[in-house]
Formats: sequence, structure tokens, C-alpha cells
Amino acid sequence: MKLLFENWKKFLNESKLRVFDFDDTLVTTSSMVELTLADGSKRKLTSGEFAAYEPAEGEHYDEETAFVEFEDVHDAEEIKQIANILRGVVAAGTEGRKIAILTARSAAAQEPIADFLENILAPLDSSVIEIVTLASADSEDKKNWVKSQIEAGANDVEFFDDSEKNVAAVGSLKEDFPDIRLRSRLARFGKREG
Repeated sequence: MKLLFENWKKFLNESKLRVFDFDDTLVTTSSMVELTLADGSKRKLTSGEFAAYEPAEGEHYDEETAFVEFEDVHDAEEIKQIANILRGVVAAGTEGRKIAILTARSAAAQEPIADFLENILAPLDSSVIEIVTLASADSEDKKNWVKSQIEAGANDVEFFDDSEKNVAAVGSLKEDFPDIRLRSRLARFGKREG
């Protein structure tokens, strides 16, 4: 009887967190990252290429200009498989549930992302979705944000991202929080060829 009570207690106190990456998970866009090569010339990378690219010696991203295209949402197209999951999560309601877009984009992208959610994924009420802009592509930053949500009480977490590094980083939280339900899912639908 005690075990049954404990199981019901967990169910009644359940706090769900559903987290979606934006670029190449929920949408594809034409936004490009500008890499400065060792000789001073420039090279453009897609967000997918940027996520996997390790700059060679002398290459760098200029803080002022490298990510300027990511301050807006250019030529966005939903990735239907993940967008439909997001629609289903929103339709299920927000009682005991937090829904978040967790992106490496800067704060300047918050409003364009909200507009995309309202206008392209319509009918979708973006006011029930927290848009978290990290201004960082470091997988540890995504992991730390999810960790902060678990520490605040989330005990049923589902995370969607196209980056293997991000999925692995968030998935590693299961070691620190073995009693929560944590699913860190790799979304491959938005991967571009070449």
C-alpha cells in the first residue's frame, strides 16, 4: 500500500518540462554564421555546419558580426515532425507543464521567434511558451539551463535538439538526477545535406 501511495504521490506532484531547440530542430532558416578565416577572408556556415565546425588555427567568429543574421528569423520553414510535437504539447495544456524554446540565439531573436510561432505555426499561442535565448552555442549552457529547471522542481523532462553534443550534455543529467524522468532526443529531420 505504501508503494502505491508513493507512486500516486509522484504522479500528483509531476512537473513536466518540454524543451525544443529552434534552429534545425523546430525550423530551418536561411540564416548563416560568418567565420573569419586566418587570411582575413570570410566564410558563411549554416547553423548545422556551425554546430559541428571546429575553427582551425587563426579562424574566429567576430562577436559583432558573426551571428547578426540570427537576430531575426529568415525564410523559416517548420520541420513538421517536431512542430507537430510542439503543437501537441501546447494543446495538452500548461497545467503542471512548462514549455520552452531553448536556443543559442541572442535576446534580439526573442520577438522574431515569438512572431514565427504565432504566425507560421498558427494556431499556436506563443504566450504559453518561454523563449530562452542563451547567446551561446556551448552545450554546457543548455545543460545548465535544463539543470536549473530540474533543481526548481521539474521531474519529467523531454528535450529535443539536432545537436548530438547538446543531446548528450542534457542526457548526462540523468546521472545527477536518477529519480527524474529524462528523455534527451536527437532530432535529425532538419539536417541539410552538404
